[in-house]
Amino acid sequence: MLGGVFICFNDITLRQHVIKEIEVQYFQPPFWEEKRYLQRSVELTLEALKELNIKDGDPVIFRVCSGYINNAIAKLLSALGFFVERVKITGETQELVEGAYINFVKKLTGLKNLPERRFFPLLNWVRKNLKEREQFVKTGWKSWRKWRRFNSKNTRCCATCYWLITSGPHVGCGYGGKYHGWMKRELIYIPTSCPNWRPKEKS
Repeated sequence: MLGGVFICFNDITLRQHVIKEIEVQYFQPPFWEEKRYLQRSVELTLEALKELNIKDGDPVIFRVCSGYINNAIAKLLSALGFFVERVKITGETQELVEGAYINFVKKLTGLKNLPERRFFPLLNWVRKNLKEREQFVKTGWKSWRKWRRFNSKNTRCCATCYWLITSGPHVGCGYGGKYHGWMKRELIYIPTSCPNWRPKEKS
């Protein structure tokens, strides 16, 4: 939600890496609708190749994350003569990207201890000063239209998939103090339609 998208170019052989950020404005109107983030990812890739001293046609295998946002990167690398595999990124490279993003968020928000499920704490931070802080949000995402209206004081939410609950069948799953402490122990519900919800097995 906050900030742009971080990309890690990790050379596991030489033990060196470069991290780039597709800046948040590329995920805001009008750039978002124009998909300019794809061109920006190409520009950043060329910068990273230069910094890593990788030349066109070098016998390098690039394992590129299968996410849509990396499509332009994969096409560029193939066009430059590199062998490209589309994979799910895990391990060290994922940790590098995650670490870069967390450091960025901590510096921006001043929040020192971020929980593993950090979406709602960050949303709460933005909404405390929406006028000034919305500039740091990927406002091009359709989901932001919903979340910018979110009110933690009177809105129930699925603690598993985070969807707002306005009506329909639901089951109690715990208290805010357990899942999201800043919600001041409001009862959170999981709708029975939630694909992530599974009833507890009887002992």
